[in-house]
Amino acid sequence: MELYEKVLAIYKKVVGEQHLNVASVYYHIGVVLQAQGEVDQAMESLEQALAIRKAALGEQHIDVAAIYFDMGVALYTQGELGRAMELYEKVLAIYKKVVGEQHLNVASVYYHIGVVLQAQGEVDQAMESLEQALAIRKAALGEQHIDVA
Repeated sequence: MELYEKVLAIYKKVVGEQHLNVASVYYHIGVVLQAQGEVDQAMESLEQALAIRKAALGEQHIDVAAIYFDMGVALYTQGELGRAMELYEKVLAIYKKVVGEQHLNVASVYYHIGVVLQAQGEVDQAMESLEQALAIRKAALGEQHIDVA
């Protein structure tokens, strides 16, 4: 984490606070903090990355969607299922528009939506979402791939 902080300070000084490189460092700090269980701090870092990326790239960009996705994961781990679902739905819309409906990123979002729905007790809807994820993975990777098993 210390190295990320050093890199962040250098980037801010050299390229400015609103540069995409600064957003990338904030993003990676957020992912590391989330993995360490520091969800509140992770969300702060991800929100900083999001603000920069949205300003530079617009809402409908895959790099913006990636941040929304990780924010959804963080919220899910905190039990904030409704907020996580809102973000996953936003990610799904962006990915479908940018990379198409049969992309593996779309499958990943369907999977996470299914997990949230299952946690909310919406078993039938969860199964539908998980089946969509599986169908995309089968089409993209084949029946024998480990991610399909």
